[in-house]
Amino acid sequence: AVPSAFGGGAFARVYVSTDFGATWGPGGSLSGAGSSDRILLSVGAGDVVYAAVISTADTLSGVFESPSGAAAWVTEGVPAPAIFPGEQGIVHGAIVADPTSPGVVYISGDRQAAPFPNANGCTSFSGNLFRGSGTVGVPNGISWSSVDCNGANGTSPHPDSRAMVFDADGNLLQGNDGGIYRLVDPSTPATRTWVSVNGNIRPTEMHSTAYDPRSNV
Repeated sequence: AVPSAFGGGAFARVYVSTDFGATWGPGGSLSGAGSSDRILLSVGAGDVVYAAVISTADTLSGVFESPSGAAAWVTEGVPAPAIFPGEQGIVHGAIVADPTSPGVVYISGDRQAAPFPNANGCTSFSGNLFRGSGTVGVPNGISWSSVDCNGANGTSPHPDSRAMVFDADGNLLQGNDGGIYRLVDPSTPATRTWVSVNGNIRPTEMHSTAYDPRSNV
């Protein structure tokens, strides 16, 4: 995918290769691509392609679905409330389609919106992730539900998602600014739970540093 902000301009869209990347051609027109900072992609069961378009305002402008290999797209709206209340879509956010269930996709953003605790029982130190489920190829056919806090039995990952994949057991792994978290039983509301899998990893986010040349500290 080629976003607009980083040289895409009029060529901002999703591109398709049928020869393992030797050559590329344009896929179907994707709404919002012409004013996008990022376009996130994932391929799920039945080779259904999902795209999340992040605008130059660093918010999610749309989620789209293509059962035709990106040749044409249908809109699936956006989750509510917004997944980028911190307007950090330029660096945060991830999308992953379920590899075994057609029409199921997960999308994550930066953090939860104030006031806290919010309507979903989340605090400012909670991630922001939604599960979409619906009939493939139907415009606005996906129903979005939160899978954080009250949507995950009172649990959540660290804010500021970066990447998501499914593990061999069908659980969802998320990399974020707090390390690695696993969503156990992601499709089962009664038992889905977030757990840290950092182990002995000590993720650290540095914001500034200073050097004292007199004492070399």
